[in-house]
Amino acid sequence: MRFQYVKIILTSLFVIPAFLNVAEAEILNANIKKFTINFGVTRIIYNSNYPSAEIQVENPQEYPILIQSEVFDEDKHNKAPFIVTPPLLKLDEKQKVTLKIIKKNAEINMNQESLYWFCVKGIPPLDNIDKENHHKSELNVNLSISSCNKLIYRPSILSGTPENDAGKISWRKEGNKLIVSNPTPYYMNFYSIFINGHEVSRDKIDYISPYSNQEVMLPKAKRVEWKVITDYGGESQLFSSDI
Repeated sequence: MRFQYVKIILTSLFVIPAFLNVAEAEILNANIKKFTINFGVTRIIYNSNYPSAEIQVENPQEYPILIQSEVFDEDKHNKAPFIVTPPLLKLDEKQKVTLKIIKKNAEINMNQESLYWFCVKGIPPLDNIDKENHHKSELNVNLSISSCNKLIYRPSILSGTPENDAGKISWRKEGNKLIVSNPTPYYMNFYSIFINGHEVSRDKIDYISPYSNQEVMLPKAKRVEWKVITDYGGESQLFSSDI
């Protein structure tokens, strides 16, 4: 799963005095533009055997866009020990480009996977804003959208893949809660979860960290079926467990 957040930029705003009637006032038209990108993959797997990881991004709009790329820790608040090249880039309409992610000289747990967020912010180019400011009859609303994708750093000591170990995930009930346990060194990103034949929303549980437990409020659970997302963005085989 990826997430997005939006910053609204008003490039031209003209207030019409209340005492003017419609005939005297110039009609104000709203011109809304989104500045966002598309990712070429659903997640990025960075193997420690390689000096970098790459991801393709695309400008889906019919107009140019600036993109600014950064990597954040799992909490999405602090910057992570990675650099992105180039960090700032202009993309023409429908243009695709490959960005490179490089790990800095920082200590990372080499016994299990680590999760980070690769984020790209879409920014209106300055020349685009200058042109819009000439249209005095328009309210130009630019939506600067930041899109983030999972970046999973995988140490070389891990020779397998999450889908190979997904059957080791266990489920148990404690009162009104369902406890999910991941005894593996991999981040398990769920493709789907069915409880008693009913699909569970990804808002309740999206992934589970290595060697951790997670609680879900599902008091009537009796049977669980699940699939995880593979390294290539597909779905694993179906796993099941009676509780």
